[in-house]
Amino acid sequence: MGSTGVVYRRNFHRVAFSAVYAVGAVGTAVLAVVVQPAIAVGAILLVLLAWRTFRIGVVAGEDVTVRNVLRDRHVAWDIVDRFGWGMWGSSRIGGVYLRDGRFLRAFALNPPFEMGTSENPAVPRALDGLNAELARRRGPGTA
Repeated sequence: MGSTGVVYRRNFHRVAFSAVYAVGAVGTAVLAVVVQPAIAVGAILLVLLAWRTFRIGVVAGEDVTVRNVLRDRHVAWDIVDRFGWGMWGSSRIGGVYLRDGRFLRAFALNPPFEMGTSENPAVPRALDGLNAELARRRGPGTA
């Protein structure tokens, strides 16, 4: 199961959070040089966190790969019911609904900064694109 294909995601928070973690890594590395070399472990962990955050997304390839910060999930197209909105605590988040009723949250389809009544179109556009890919893979006249 590979994760090569079209990647769907909302870019703002993946880039913003990765940048914050990278800045933290630089600060931690400076502390490691000035204060205590053992602090360098924190810098390494922050670099890893920045990389894992930067690569989040839902990949439409041979299978569907939901790349979150801490874990990647690979699912076959034939067990995907649809892509849509779900809940993460009290917040909406995009993800994958499986035919058995489970919902896989996708951090890359998380609209955390929408505070007003307007909605950023990036996540709905990604969900539409994923559902179109699902329909294409199922073929005409199938649901």
